[in-house]
Amino acid sequence: MFQRVCLPQDLEAIRFRLLSDSKTFSAPNGEQHCNSTGQTPFPGPKSPRGLPQAGDAWSAKPFLNLTLLMATVAWCLAIVAAPYFHSGPIYLFFSAICHQLPTRSWHFQGEQLGLCIRCTSISLGFLAGQLAIRTPNVRWLGYAIVITAVEWLLATTVHDFELLRILSGVVLGASAAPIVRTGVVEMVVRIMRTAHEPM
Repeated sequence: MFQRVCLPQDLEAIRFRLLSDSKTFSAPNGEQHCNSTGQTPFPGPKSPRGLPQAGDAWSAKPFLNLTLLMATVAWCLAIVAAPYFHSGPIYLFFSAICHQLPTRSWHFQGEQLGLCIRCTSISLGFLAGQLAIRTPNVRWLGYAIVITAVEWLLATTVHDFELLRILSGVVLGASAAPIVRTGVVEMVVRIMRTAHEPM
């Protein structure tokens, strides 16, 4: 009969198993991991390409917020740039989402903006919401949608109030901004984590 001899690596594996009862523990190679009972992720080893692992994904949140903010600023500037530069491509781009009726649009230098009053107000409200509102609130967004729907119904059946179009658009855009921002950040972080998961 042969008696099994415990090799050093076996003893290390046993120690590794015993330490796994805690939420975080050190592997034999010194890397930090989280066991099945852990609640919070944290950085593991660097990938072969030197990219951060899943735990570092949230470190990209400020960059993602700034990127979305800059994209919104560019969008709002393009609305004004359309008449300023007499840019047909910008008008064509915005025509996919807006009716661009001259009678329902603001004008700049004798030409209408790239979007109608309501769409322009939504865009400006979205920009303001990113700057001023940090916490997403689905209830506020629901109220804003109802207000916009009521304003549209009044405009089509009773009378078109330009001020109501502006206010409802700003409220809708501002309410949607933090929700969209949070959704974009979480989506990108999830993609980053998936990309770094071992095959």
